[in-house]
Amino acid sequence: MRFIYLALLLAATLCAAPSFAGEVRPYTDPLPLGNYVDDVDDLLARAYGYDGWRDNGRTDDGARLAFISYKGFDLTVRIEVENNNLSMRLVSVFETGCGDNCTHLGEKDVIQWIVNLRRTIAFVFTQDVRDSMRDQLGQ
Repeated sequence: MRFIYLALLLAATLCAAPSFAGEVRPYTDPLPLGNYVDDVDDLLARAYGYDGWRDNGRTDDGARLAFISYKGFDLTVRIEVENNNLSMRLVSVFETGCGDNCTHLGEKDVIQWIVNLRRTIAFVFTQDVRDSMRDQLGQ
């Protein structure tokens, strides 16, 4: 009897608890730049240098494109700055060793590279803020 009661209680709890499943994209949270960055292009150029990314121009609406070709993949990431917030999203991933059959792949194989790019941008930004604070304090 006790087992049946516990089983019913467990079933009721599982049915009552809302379950939300969604894609986890750790690089999509905006990076607040505040008023510390005057030249976003310079910030990005320094960040690209750490991991082999390169500037791939701009879109018609002014967003920046970053590109990397690494370990058989070509990645393009869109970087936008709006209201002093930098945000990123994956544009395309292509496998380079597939000849004429290359198709747009998902992010599952390359998500860590995008996360690393965001982390590097945040690192360079943090160094800029540190240097700005030192200049303000006269150190």
